[in-house]
Amino acid sequence: MLKKPTIIIGLLLAFPPISNANKETADSLANCGHERFKDKNFAQAINFYSKAIALDSNNANYFAFRGRAKHKLENYENGGLDYSKAMLDYYQALKIDSLNTLALYGMGYALRRTDPDKAMGYLDKAISLDPAYVKAYITRSMVFRRLGAYDHSLTDLNTAIQIDSLNEHAYNVRGSIKDDLKDYEGAMADYSKAIQLSPGYAYPYNNRANIKRKLGDLPGACADYKKAAALGYGKANEVYARSCHDQEK
Repeated sequence: MLKKPTIIIGLLLAFPPISNANKETADSLANCGHERFKDKNFAQAINFYSKAIALDSNNANYFAFRGRAKHKLENYENGGLDYSKAMLDYYQALKIDSLNTLALYGMGYALRRTDPDKAMGYLDKAISLDPAYVKAYITRSMVFRRLGAYDHSLTDLNTAIQIDSLNEHAYNVRGSIKDDLKDYEGAMADYSKAIQLSPGYAYPYNNRANIKRKLGDLPGACADYKKAAALGYGKANEVYARSCHDQEK
C-alpha cells in the first residue's frame, strides 16, 4: 500500500501547481476568448483558450471552453457532421473533471445524431448536476425524438420553457415535435412564438412555411420561405426558387 506522502507527491507531479501570476494571466486570456466567442470569431477564441491552456493545462473549464469554440467552428465548416476536434477537448475536460457540465453537454450534443444512446448518458448527467440547464433539456429532447420517444421529448421541452419562457430555440424544437405528431395548430403557434421572440431566427420561418404548405396556404408559405432565405437559410431559398415564382406574378 502506498503511504500518504507518496500519494501526495504523485498528485503534485501529475497536477503541478500553477503560480498566482500565471493563473491570473490564464484567466485573462480565457476572458479574451469569451469576448471573441460572443463576437462569433471562433478561430480567435480558440487561439486565446489555447494560450490559457498552455499556462494551466489542469483547468477543465479551459478545455471545455475551447471545445465549445471548436464545436461552433466545426458547425460552420462541415454543417455539424463532424465534431471530432471539439470532442477531444470535451474528453480532456472530463478527464480532469468528470462533473464538468459544459463538457458533458458538449459531448451529448456532438453525439446526438451518431450515437443517441451515449448522448443520452452525457445529457442525463449534465441535467442531474444542473437541473436548470435549458440547453441540455432541448438537446435531450432532440435525442428522444430521434429515438421515437415523443412524450419524453415534449416533457423536456416543456421543462425548458418553464425554466426560460423566452427561449426561442425551445419553442422552435417543440414546434417540430408537434409537427411530427401532426399537431399542426400547436406547431404553428410554437413557430410563431419563436419568431416573435427572435425575428432574425431563420429556422422557425422555414418550419412554419412547411406547415402552411401542408395546409394549402402556398402564399403564406412562400412569404415565410422568402423571409427564411433572406435570413440566410439556404434550403428555404431552394424551396422558394422551386415553388414560389408563380406567387410573385
